[in-house]
Amino acid sequence: MDQPEPETRCNVTFVDGDQCAKPAGHSDDLHMPLETWQKHERRARWEAAARAAKRPVDRAALRAYMAVADEEQQDLLAVLQAERAQADGIITGLRAELEQARATTLNEAAAEAHPAEQSWAAELYDPLADEWVPGTRYLVRDRAVNHLAHASAVGPTWKDGTPTQHRLVRATTTYTVEPGPVSEDGAQQQ
Repeated sequence: MDQPEPETRCNVTFVDGDQCAKPAGHSDDLHMPLETWQKHERRARWEAAARAAKRPVDRAALRAYMAVADEEQQDLLAVLQAERAQADGIITGLRAELEQARATTLNEAAAEAHPAEQSWAAELYDPLADEWVPGTRYLVRDRAVNHLAHASAVGPTWKDGTPTQHRLVRATTTYTVEPGPVSEDGAQQQ
């Protein structure tokens, strides 16, 4: 007559001395409270380390090691929380700066009468006049860049052999709304 094998129990003993009443291997199911699962995992890691070291570790030594590890973990947690608080402070400051920049940009955009206009030109330096000679203005930057490359290729040097100097210049024109004149009664006119 075959008797059923007795069910093996979990060999975890909690810090308070209580023995786990669950069947062996139940930590794999994750059907337990998180705190219980964490205690099992911590105990399993220490037992695995003891097996890897090929040294038996008695329960008292294991509890002592686990207590030291818990203290180290609490110290590390305190350091991480302090660093997190510092990072949160930095992020809060950056968010405030971003909001201020957004508000400034929106205010500037509201004060503009028309969108800003930009144009580009390829300029040539004239060493005899000691000034930059403006070139044709282009509304598209790529056309000005092409003109600059063409001018450099066509005229790389002056007649005396001195190399020519070229540069790309952007001109930006902005239109802002100015406050109207103040009338005699103190009201501002538009």
